[in-house]
Amino acid sequence: MKAVKIISAVLIIILIILQFFPKRLPENLPLGPSDLISGESVPGEVVEILRNSCFDCHSNQVHYPWYSYVVPTAWLVGKDVREGRGELNFSEWGDYSLRNLIGRLDAIKEEVSSGAMPLPAYIFMHPKAKLDEEQVSIIVKWTDDYIEKILE
Repeated sequence: MKAVKIISAVLIIILIILQFFPKRLPENLPLGPSDLISGESVPGEVVEILRNSCFDCHSNQVHYPWYSYVVPTAWLVGKDVREGRGELNFSEWGDYSLRNLIGRLDAIKEEVSSGAMPLPAYIFMHPKAKLDEEQVSIIVKWTDDYIEKILE
């Protein structure tokens, strides 16, 4: 019993000390001219779905919940956001080439259709981000329509 108390005290002290280390969360930036929402006419329902289920990892406008500021969780959240932005950043949408856009739209369609996105860990912490069948259909139709528009 004494060992459990000692181990618990040591872990609490370590967690407190860790809070003094940098959080390393990617910076939030204002909407710019390259942002998907600023530069394109995107249907409102698509914007709502993207903001609710995608933007926290795939844009420069991240809503960081309270636990994002607690180390070591902050490091994991920061890593996920950096990786998400690296794969797809809706805030840099206008900077992608047309060929790149088609590839990203295909990837969005595939990831959403297969249920791979949003990530299960994200949905666990943000249950409202889970896409229902109707939302998946809306995103799939939007990607198909967007690709068709590019190819015209």
